[in-house]
Amino acid sequence: MKSNQMDFCDLLKLCTGCKETLLKTEFNKDAGKEDGLQTQCRKCKHAAQRKDYRKKKDVYIERQRKRRKAEPEKKQANEAVRRAIRKGVLVRPESCTECGQSHMRIEAHHHKGYAKEDRLNVVFLCTSCHRAAENQ
Repeated sequence: MKSNQMDFCDLLKLCTGCKETLLKTEFNKDAGKEDGLQTQCRKCKHAAQRKDYRKKKDVYIERQRKRRKAEPEKKQANEAVRRAIRKGVLVRPESCTECGQSHMRIEAHHHKGYAKEDRLNVVFLCTSCHRAAENQ
């Protein structure tokens, strides 16, 4: 009986944001942490990120303007994908095609580049897999 109780406790973690004890599945991954999970649950982390964005909105907008100006092909490719999704030409899946995760945002990855002929040649990845693919 004691081993079952220990097993259940291994599934729980205290959120430093809301101070609630939640299932570990409520936390995103963080390889830098001892247990491999972020210290705040997804809900608290999202609230903190929104608060930070509102506080530094001008900085983020200016950074985005500079990035888009420096990479016009990338901007055009991303807009082409958005239009194709809206028109139904491309369908964004519910889960990542790489790892199968469905709780994270699913993004289009231009794995062959941003050239005009490859604008709609994308794979749909979660944010983590997309970052990993971009850094390869």
